Amino acid sequence: MKRITAILFLFAASILPAATLNIEYEVSVLNAPANEFRYTYFVSGDLLPADYFFEILFPAASYTSFTNEVATGWDVILIPIDPILPSTGRYSALSLPSTFAGPFSVDFVWAGGGNGPGSQTFELYDDTSFTPQLTGTTTLRQTNQPPDNTIPEPSTIAILASGLTLLVTLKKR
Repeated sequence: MKRITAILFLFAASILPAATLNIEYEVSVLNAPANEFRYTYFVSGDLLPADYFFEILFPAASYTSFTNEVATGWDVILIPIDPILPSTGRYSALSLPSTFAGPFSVDFVWAGGGNGPGSQTFELYDDTSFTPQLTGTTTLRQTNQPPDNTIPEPSTIAILASGLTLLVTLKKR
């Protein structure tokens, strides 16, 4: 009986939902000639308990420096980009027992060329064991989506059901 209970427990643990963390960003230009920009981040997800932290990565090949505003509800540490090594800079934010409230911003100098700043890699860690729980990519926040003016099409089941109803009705006549 203990063996069956253990197997059921392991099975239940294996089907629990995985950690999720969504970090969306908006990008704005601060000083175009100097390539100075600002990311405004919006954090959401179902795994943001106390004693977890996430890091947003700033690779030295794309960023030369970054600074931040204070993020309410987080204990923030900036690990600077080292151009000599070169090493990746990190925005490290530990969730506090209080509730995280609102977006936070990071100002940076873009050195990556191309189409300008875009998505970044982030990592979610457990502060007690410092083991990575999740790796993801920030996504561009869609704030001004055009209204959906398309006419909805009927689903396949609705079409089949109406066809069968028509056949049954015709067969009875």
